[in-house]
Amino acid sequence: YLFNYQGTTNVKNEETWSLETGYTAKLLKTLTLLLNAYFQRFEDMVGYTTTTSLVGGLPVSSGTIGNIDAADSYGVEIELKKTFTQAIFSTWYAYNGFDADSLGRFRAYGPARHKIGLRGRLQCGRGWTLNSNYRYTNTTPSLVGGGSVPAKIPHANHRLDLTVIKSFNEERGEWVLGVSDICNETNGPHLGLSDLTGHETPGRIIFTRMRYKFQ
Repeated sequence: YLFNYQGTTNVKNEETWSLETGYTAKLLKTLTLLLNAYFQRFEDMVGYTTTTSLVGGLPVSSGTIGNIDAADSYGVEIELKKTFTQAIFSTWYAYNGFDADSLGRFRAYGPARHKIGLRGRLQCGRGWTLNSNYRYTNTTPSLVGGGSVPAKIPHANHRLDLTVIKSFNEERGEWVLGVSDICNETNGPHLGLSDLTGHETPGRIIFTRMRYKFQ
């Protein structure tokens, strides 16, 4: 075996401290601004440290699991929402940052720093409602090596979700037909430095749902 994980008996639970704040302003009668921000502090984050030695002329690396690092996470979300008689439209932007205190090795991805989206809901009458959600996400960074690895997977992507809703029996019942992630057929396998997926994951999903409220 060229790489081995070694356990430990003194791993502590990770801790998270969070501070969140928000502000909502009605700019006009039908125009609303939403502003939210957060800061999180992570302590005793679990990761691994590695050592490499030669065994029989071959390099053998050993990873020791433990509480190796701490990190700060922070972000802001802004949304502008416009309301009409039978429709609601909004646009939003989100920034998400993540900074580890040291170059700890995490087998994980960090948050994509920039996201932007559009939302829409249209009441068509007779119990019909159309919903659409679009989101653009920029490159998601790898946290392997504390984010120092140049390869960043997955790449920037677009996502569009569509649903049609029909309510009935005085809105006690609801039928939903939708398509999730209509822009993406599948997410293929990928291989980076300590970041790997050997199989495809589903992208576009067609679904239906029925809900009824009994009184």
